[in-house]
Amino acid sequence: MEILAEFHRGNLRGAEKASEQLKNKIIIFDTSFYKHLISFYQAHIHFLFFRMRESLKSIQNLDVFEKDKAGWNLGVRLLRIMNFIEMDKLDTAELHIESMRKHIERTEKSGIKVRKRDKTILKILIELVKQDFNFQKTLMKKADLIALLGSTEFEYCWEMMKHEMIVFHVWFKAKADGIEYDPNILNHPNEVAVSGKS
Repeated sequence: MEILAEFHRGNLRGAEKASEQLKNKIIIFDTSFYKHLISFYQAHIHFLFFRMRESLKSIQNLDVFEKDKAGWNLGVRLLRIMNFIEMDKLDTAELHIESMRKHIERTEKSGIKVRKRDKTILKILIELVKQDFNFQKTLMKKADLIALLGSTEFEYCWEMMKHEMIVFHVWFKAKADGIEYDPNILNHPNEVAVSGKS
């Protein structure tokens, strides 16, 4: 999909233009899943342009995604948490991290498997809360988990076509280093091992 190609090349303007064009086509066909998917993609574009309110608004009422408990639902939850962190609404971020923990627990109890990568991301976020949202301290404490997320192991590696558009561990390291996240995955050859499965 052109949106993802432009997004992961770091061409956010191109991704935004492609998303608007596709959104106009989707309206004609009125397919709920793809409408929600475009809104989900646009939310990430807004996030990287620091339009946090627009990002949060774009992921409201994505009913179709709610049903995918171990997939798109987690993507929405994670982006919401990242938005609140960037907005410095840390109490709200903490509440949503706890909500994500309960959601994953309920999902697994219902017999639905949650990927180890998503559970590892949750562990890192829980530690981040314990460290009062100090990214550097959390990175030192959980360096082994961050390394796992950058590995080639299928259960832990990043999947481009799934619900994690912003590569979590790359974003986390950027926060720890006090720099902006670079969405161009070609600039992170040693940190982004892309799964061959879709």
